[in-house]
Amino acid sequence: MVLPAIGVLLLAYSEALGVAREFAEKHGYEVSPNQELDAHAIANIASSLFGGMIAAGSMSASAVKEEAGARSQVTNLVSWIITVVTVLFLTPLFASLPEAVLAALIIYAVWHIIASRKLKQVRLVSQTEFWLGVITFWSVILIDVLQGMIIGWSAHSC
Repeated sequence: MVLPAIGVLLLAYSEALGVAREFAEKHGYEVSPNQELDAHAIANIASSLFGGMIAAGSMSASAVKEEAGARSQVTNLVSWIITVVTVLFLTPLFASLPEAVLAALIIYAVWHIIASRKLKQVRLVSQTEFWLGVITFWSVILIDVLQGMIIGWSAHSC
């Protein structure tokens, strides 16, 4: 279980830090990677004591909330309430909806955060970093998220 746990840690932390940096840049505040790691450690240790799921940042959830005009943590409470109501009472409405439609909604929500815009900026600074980003991006798309990240990390380490 150690190797899968490390994979989950890498994915969860890298997505959360990526989301934090993206929104920090967009809204003009600082992000401390060490503070983010500490917060994830505390949240996940607490979650594990109660049999909870891993705590991680979600790019799609953050993008959807921002598109909807969210400006505070109250949004998370409202999202939780709507989710509970949907699961308890509205699930039959979504049962026949193809998964591709749900995937399209998420893709639409995160499209403005996708790497292509960032890669254009990186290309101006460093061609090497740009191509490493392209390799990582396509590895994630064509192979799998964890393997793609390992390929990107390996290529960067060389």
